[in-house]
Amino acid sequence: MNRQAVVIVLILFTFVLSLKAEDKPLPPEVISVSVDPFYDKVEIKWKPSTSDPSLIHGYYINQWVSDALGNKHWKHIDSVGVGVTEWKSKAIVLNKQLWFSVGTKYNFNNELNSTGGFTMVSQTEYDECTDRAKIMWNKYRGWAEGVAKYNVYVSETGFKGEFNLLGTTTDTLFYHSGFKPKDKRYYYIIAQRNGDASVTATTILTNVVANEPTLPSEVMISKMENKDNAEIKFTLKVSSDAEYNKFRLMRSVDGNAFDTIYKYTDVGVKSYSDIGAPTDEAYYALLSIDRCRAVNVASDTVRVISATAVQADDNVNIKWNKPSNKTVSYTVKSTNTGVERDLVTKDNFSSYNDDYSYISEGMDNKICYIVEATFAGKFGDVEVVSNEPCIGLKPRIWLPTAINPSSVHTANRRFKPELSFNSPYSIAIYNRWKDLIYFGKNEPWKGVDKSGKQVVQGTYIYIVKIDYDNGKTVEKRGTVTVIYD
Repeated sequence: MNRQAVVIVLILFTFVLSLKAEDKPLPPEVISVSVDPFYDKVEIKWKPSTSDPSLIHGYYINQWVSDALGNKHWKHIDSVGVGVTEWKSKAIVLNKQLWFSVGTKYNFNNELNSTGGFTMVSQTEYDECTDRAKIMWNKYRGWAEGVAKYNVYVSETGFKGEFNLLGTTTDTLFYHSGFKPKDKRYYYIIAQRNGDASVTATTILTNVVANEPTLPSEVMISKMENKDNAEIKFTLKVSSDAEYNKFRLMRSVDGNAFDTIYKYTDVGVKSYSDIGAPTDEAYYALLSIDRCRAVNVASDTVRVISATAVQADDNVNIKWNKPSNKTVSYTVKSTNTGVERDLVTKDNFSSYNDDYSYISEGMDNKICYIVEATFAGKFGDVEVVSNEPCIGLKPRIWLPTAINPSSVHTANRRFKPELSFNSPYSIAIYNRWKDLIYFGKNEPWKGVDKSGKQVVQGTYIYIVKIDYDNGKTVEKRGTVTVIYD
């Protein structure tokens, strides 16, 4: 080394030793470490060192990193000039917490590092059981004054300029409700410093999608039939517009507490039978269930119709219960000798008296009734069919008081019961001394004795017996007069 170089080194060394502590520059004061939510880049703002600017040669941007061995240290990732007080990263930043600082360069690249600050990290979760988004973030670290509050912003599109303030909190957790399936929302959070609302730090942009499957919009019991109070047959109908289909058929004996009796997953129309149900008191409803086991949509509650038929004098009284509290239209039908008849149709009544005047000779004495009900349900008309009570009718009987075996009119020449329907009968004829002179089954008496000889004119005693309804018998006694022209 020549003499001139040695002199220069000694001068510089003497200058460094002569520096006083108060001449050393101060580290910069970091105002905020933030993330641009629309460009995913780190933004750092700081106040310049307050010492003599002539001592400063610029600033280092530092990041706390780990090397390949896991050792952590500060790493220079960029540097800026003396007059710069803001920095934005060039690389895209992942949504994870990062620690940055700003260091003052002075005195031949010596550095005084600031404490810096951490980026805020946010994440979202969607809870389909509550139909709400959960927005979470870490507490901002970097302000000695602390955080005054966090403002949560939301958008349906994610475009800059289309965000609105959703709410404010001092916590690091916020819930957003009111989602529908497939809804998507974008969020970012801005922290405000205590004492100065203009100092802020922002999170990266996050989003959440209501990825719950679409659920059926309609379920209904479209038809319910009471089969002899021993089986309930259903026609179940659900819409086919859903991605998740789970259904439950529910039954109750009082219309309040319901139990599941059938589960299925088929869409469209489905048939099912509930055998051995308490038909006189059974209520049913069809439910669509979501993945959280909650009811998505429910059908109308439908009660089984249980009908009764009782003969009183010359009428049959039919009674039934209502299947719904809604306006119900009923049609009462009778069946006899294979012929079905509509007797009456009207709204909101629960009994009907049938005089069965349409029953005539040649028809069976057994008559059955069905009540068909229809009401407007939430998703269409609901049809409910009762059981079919049947009774053996007591016959209407007319017996002639006289016959003329020589009459030109056939009906006047014979004695027989005129019945309202087909029934087997027997005729016994006695003379005035109570001697049996004739007996026949299902044949009219034509005024003859056992030998077929015409009886003399006069009054005779008859006993007529009519069988009906599985062995029951009606007996008629009286007198008939035989006359001749």
